[in-house]
Amino acid sequence: LFTPVAPFLPPLTHTLLLTLFPKAEDHRLQRPSKMAAGSNNQSSNLPRPNDIIVSSSSSYRLGLRLGDGGYGVVFMCRGDKDDRMVAIKIEKYNRSMLPIEIEVMRNARKKGCKHFVEPIDHGSKPPDYTFVVMTLLNKDLHKMRNEQADRKFSRSTAYRIGIQTMEAIQELHGIGYISRDVKPGNFAPGLRENIQHRVIFMFDFGLARKHLDKNGNVIPQRKEIGWRGTSRYGSLEAHRRKDLGRRDDVESWFYLLIEVTIGALPWRLVPDRATVYQAKMYARNEGRKNFFSDCPKAYDEFMTKIDALTYVMDIPYEYFLTELRNLCKTGNYREREAFDWDEGEESRSMAEAKSQSSYSEDDNKKEMSDPNCHTTQDQ
Repeated sequence: LFTPVAPFLPPLTHTLLLTLFPKAEDHRLQRPSKMAAGSNNQSSNLPRPNDIIVSSSSSYRLGLRLGDGGYGVVFMCRGDKDDRMVAIKIEKYNRSMLPIEIEVMRNARKKGCKHFVEPIDHGSKPPDYTFVVMTLLNKDLHKMRNEQADRKFSRSTAYRIGIQTMEAIQELHGIGYISRDVKPGNFAPGLRENIQHRVIFMFDFGLARKHLDKNGNVIPQRKEIGWRGTSRYGSLEAHRRKDLGRRDDVESWFYLLIEVTIGALPWRLVPDRATVYQAKMYARNEGRKNFFSDCPKAYDEFMTKIDALTYVMDIPYEYFLTELRNLCKTGNYREREAFDWDEGEESRSMAEAKSQSSYSEDDNKKEMSDPNCHTTQDQ
């Protein structure tokens, strides 16, 4: 469990980890089954494959289950009015966050945002469930990365992921919202059959919140509010239980960028949130050189720039985008070349992949079940 962390964390912290969490791996591996059990309890009254969901204008037969969580489930389905496959997200009626998600997607569509899916339809069946139908996407970036050699993308793909995810965040902020849960699992490329396979989309806005009032002014920061987000990618302010703003989305984006570039964050398997916070602070001090050892120099400058931002400050989106485009130019990477996950096309991962991955199948299972990769929030 602690092999990826040991060279990074200070000796005292690592000793503390081993003392406090001697069986942390066992607890971590058990947790998904507990979550799954909780999910089954929550979703016992939710529709199942082959059930038909009805809105005011269409009906949908549920197909393959794509994923589930504490409050709901996502299916692939086909509507009765056209032949295209779509995704339908269904949540418990009294626990649903779909209204805010639909609001975000509708506002993004009105503004012509490139990196947001289309909210096709929605409806509910009180008191059981509510649902939204939207564009079907490919696997999310978290799953995509875990399928790559050594669980990391080529530099070409990593830099272009950084560009498109930053563009998506800029669009979200531009329509007046913050995500509060930026992470690879909430981004995915579109499908080739929809001619969207070169675009990375942002989705899942269950923790989103307005950050601008009706006059376009930043809503004042509230006092301590509790945890929001995902431990692995949460900002320092999130760990401090502070009210989050645009700069916190960008800090989470920065951790995403590090991970897709080098394959892992040093705290990736640490189950304790307080220790993850210690690791993030260590990366800014004694561990900084090691943290950026496999990254371009620009990444170090990114962290300096992000740490200087405050709640009310405007985000220098173009600075980050320009620096990443310069890295692409230096590496002779073209914007429209194949991503590493594209099938049937030559991508740079084929040339850059090692003959044998240094990660085992067991490592991949640990990565996919890591509890600090799950979205959580305090009551």
